[in-house]
Amino acid sequence: MADTNMNERKINIFKIGDLWCFKYFFSGGEMFSKLNKYYDKSKYRFEVKTLNDLKKVMEYLEYGGFDVTLIKDSSIYTVRISKYNKYKPILKNSIESYERGRDRIFIMKDLTSVNDAIKEGATKCSFSSNSSPRGANSDKYIQIKYLGTDQSHFYTCEWIFYFSDVGRRMFFDVKSLTNRNVHLRKTAKIWVKEKDSAKTKYSLRISGIGEDERCAWCRYFFTALRGKANEEGIFVDEDWECPFEGPVHPKDRYASNINELLRRYR
Repeated sequence: MADTNMNERKINIFKIGDLWCFKYFFSGGEMFSKLNKYYDKSKYRFEVKTLNDLKKVMEYLEYGGFDVTLIKDSSIYTVRISKYNKYKPILKNSIESYERGRDRIFIMKDLTSVNDAIKEGATKCSFSSNSSPRGANSDKYIQIKYLGTDQSHFYTCEWIFYFSDVGRRMFFDVKSLTNRNVHLRKTAKIWVKEKDSAKTKYSLRISGIGEDERCAWCRYFFTALRGKANEEGIFVDEDWECPFEGPVHPKDRYASNINELLRRYR
């Protein structure tokens, strides 16, 4: 482990759940040996469990010439990137990481690491490190469950949405915005139905036969929803893929086989 120069002898200690965590690469064995009992090899970070130990660690670091800062709200140190992108360079300088839907969220050890992560393709997001990953920003969330597509007559896709109050308000704002910008034809229909009296669960159904702007509405809606949520620090928890966006449309998946059979029996 190697020290940086004196100007970089700063350590942020983050409150993550019930732990106080920090990451620093020390040179020489003495400093590291004093803190070794707090080191978690699996996460490459130091973890302090009690306030008494935290006081001891801070005093030892400050005596060693470090500028120590306690971070209770990690939101300005947090970035997100698609879990399908390469993120190894970002992980190296992160304190903690979580997976939410299609994104991986990283709490970076300092602002320099935040800027480096952005250069690697990450974007800033709002996140509080003293919340659990499952309940992070629980007052601002939209959770999406994709139920699938019924292809028996019209193509009908259905989702279930779970909302916080802020998330529900955003959902309907984005729905209205989409209605104003995408003009559906007669065969395309959009239904939103309340699923419980607490107004935290709704279903969204989109039906059509293809060339009726139904898919254009869907793309616009979800793109706008993710964008608005990112601006307001609302977590969108989703993990689904559109069956119509692949290289082969479902109705054409077996078309070549069917055409071959028809040629044989003519």
